[in-house]
Amino acid sequence: MEMLDTSSKLLSPVIRDGAFILFNDGIEIYVYSDRQTGITVDTATDNLIQQTLKQHFTDSTMIVIAHRITSVIDGHMVVLLSSGLVQECDSPSKLLENKSSSFSKLVAEYANLLKQNVVQPDRQELCREVEKRFTPYIGQEFGDVEDAVTFYKIYTIACGFDVRRYTTKKWRGGEIKLKLVVCNREGFAHKKPSKEQDDGLVGEKSQRIFRVTRVGCKARIRLYMKNGLLLIDRFHEGHNHELISLKDREFQKLSRNITDYHKMIIVSNSRLKIGATKTYRICKEQVNGYENIGASLNDFKNFHRDVKCFIHERDGQLFVDHFKETTETRIGFYFDYDLDNDGSLRRAIWADGTARDNYKIFGDAVSFDPTYSTNKYSMVFTPFTGVDHHKRSVTFCGALIAREDYESFNWVFNRFLQAMGVRNPST
Repeated sequence: MEMLDTSSKLLSPVIRDGAFILFNDGIEIYVYSDRQTGITVDTATDNLIQQTLKQHFTDSTMIVIAHRITSVIDGHMVVLLSSGLVQECDSPSKLLENKSSSFSKLVAEYANLLKQNVVQPDRQELCREVEKRFTPYIGQEFGDVEDAVTFYKIYTIACGFDVRRYTTKKWRGGEIKLKLVVCNREGFAHKKPSKEQDDGLVGEKSQRIFRVTRVGCKARIRLYMKNGLLLIDRFHEGHNHELISLKDREFQKLSRNITDYHKMIIVSNSRLKIGATKTYRICKEQVNGYENIGASLNDFKNFHRDVKCFIHERDGQLFVDHFKETTETRIGFYFDYDLDNDGSLRRAIWADGTARDNYKIFGDAVSFDPTYSTNKYSMVFTPFTGVDHHKRSVTFCGALIAREDYESFNWVFNRFLQAMGVRNPST
């Protein structure tokens, strides 16, 4: 093959649709690169392009710069480059005869990938180029499933989609045999049929409207345990939906994270009756923008909900711990409580130093009113009150009882006298 004299004045390039047509002494040479089309089209379309080139450029010399084996397998000569240097140069048939040649190994690797069902992105699928060291590949080894899932999550954050764990198959001994990690938009949402009413008509029961997120995306990796090694044996890269943009990546599920500082703020504000929404706005002002928080409003709401659930399960113990701590830190504070056989709080009484001092001065007449009750715990709030010199009500003590019976009232009265120094009121 004659080499082009690039210094020739007769050499004139013409650009047509991303390709170069060079004219040198009347000879037309077509330079074609499949990098501009091979990444965005499927195999069938690429084959159609190759057939069109062969049909309409039979009298031209084509120089094909390819990243697909199929683009150069029918050429008269193949030049294989490595790090900018010529590694092999011969006809494809001769290079394939030599099983140790790099070109022969590339063809064998390509055929092996097809056998292993490595699906290239379809025509209408989208994929984003990610740095090679963060991109999964067939045959990649991992120590365990968690390492593999963590690596795939790093790839998904850079690519712009979220994932969820899917099928898991195990050996009889309990060891994992196969594991699928798929795009969170894999599959389709199946609507549950509504129940029929007695008259035979389908009841239109009001249901919460959910946003449809599953669109049948096929992006996934499959992990397979082979000879004691966990390998990636299938990898589908393309998506049939839009990927998360770079500017919205901080709102991606895998990128969001509630930090310890956020948790401390939420818990502290919940004690002040400040909800998750206002707390989220406060954090936005501190970091100068919602995009700098690192978490969404729903993340704040979910943690606030978890805090309330945690308190709901331990509210009795938190109540007792709070008053015990107050007794140790505040002079003159009195607290006592009683539990039932199940360990549940059934009686409690408390009075601070000011209330006890008021009793010493205004404790001649005491009113005991067990008419208050709480809706959530079905416990009766029973305050001890009196009247000062200005005819204003003053509270001496407060108590909670689960049952209005003789035993509960007797316990409350005895603890009240004990808190007030065993001085009986006149009235």
